[in-house]
Amino acid sequence: MQATRAMGANIMTLTMCKITAAARLAPLAEQNGLLVAFHNRPEADRGEVSTPESFDQMVQVSDRFRINLDIGHFTAGNHDALAALDKFHERISHVHLKDRKFGRNGGANLSWGEGETPLIPVLHTIRDRKWPLSCLIEYEYAGTGTPVEEVKKCMAYARRALAT
Repeated sequence: MQATRAMGANIMTLTMCKITAAARLAPLAEQNGLLVAFHNRPEADRGEVSTPESFDQMVQVSDRFRINLDIGHFTAGNHDALAALDKFHERISHVHLKDRKFGRNGGANLSWGEGETPLIPVLHTIRDRKWPLSCLIEYEYAGTGTPVEEVKKCMAYARRALAT
């Protein structure tokens, strides 16, 4: 948290954080004047922030807690990313975009448009409801091009989706 403040940021993201740690983090977030965003994972059985129920639990602990909604991980954990976006949009700090398959403890990462993640409906919902959410491209699939080329493909996909 000291490093986050030293960089001038007001929010930090935690990944692979157990829901049981939230109560211990709340006073630290308050003392440091920071928002803490929990990055969801697809593995519900490890006690991490990963399910709609764990989102509910986490946001009730502190008004300083936010959700870094990874819609690919949410899909891979067999959850409805669009429903989570709708329910928690006021507590979401940012959205990670990727495409994945449904699957117990994580479906495969795929090129955008080949998986089951509701990428286009998520982008349309954020745009149409004018929610002030940042969307970040996460390149995690095995592409045929360089990482820069693949991220450009993802950006082009998002632009085409938002043009409709």
